[in-house]
Amino acid sequence: MSHHPLVFPREYFPYLLGTSWCFFVSGFVAVANGHSELAHVPFGIWATSLLFWHNPTRTWRWVLDILYVQYGFWYQAYMAWGAQYALPYYALILIGTPSFPISKYYYAKGRFAESAFFHGMLHILAASASAVLYMGRIGDKPPALGIPTISS
Repeated sequence: MSHHPLVFPREYFPYLLGTSWCFFVSGFVAVANGHSELAHVPFGIWATSLLFWHNPTRTWRWVLDILYVQYGFWYQAYMAWGAQYALPYYALILIGTPSFPISKYYYAKGRFAESAFFHGMLHILAASASAVLYMGRIGDKPPALGIPTISS
């Protein structure tokens, strides 16, 4: 037996693993719409989520998942700036983001079914936001971060 306790009771693993597959789908939406340069975000989140949720303990897999999701969130939020579907992307992110603290709240209360539900909703809404973003034009970024563009 592992000395690292499980994050959730095993009965919630299938649901959380299942909702992680939404990122796999959004990765294919990115590739299908010519945004392969962004596909590493949903495919990476999908991969780290599967790696973590197959046996969710607070180990290096947990840290990797958290770090990659945070990277993906900020990278994609930046890349969405000025995109054709930036507004619906940011709206879905804004709607989905509260699912995380709500999930944490229920987790702290020992209400794992509700906690898992809201965490899964975060997966679904974030992956949906990404898919919406990938369906449109994603153009040049503002020069505020000093990142050179092809036209520079």
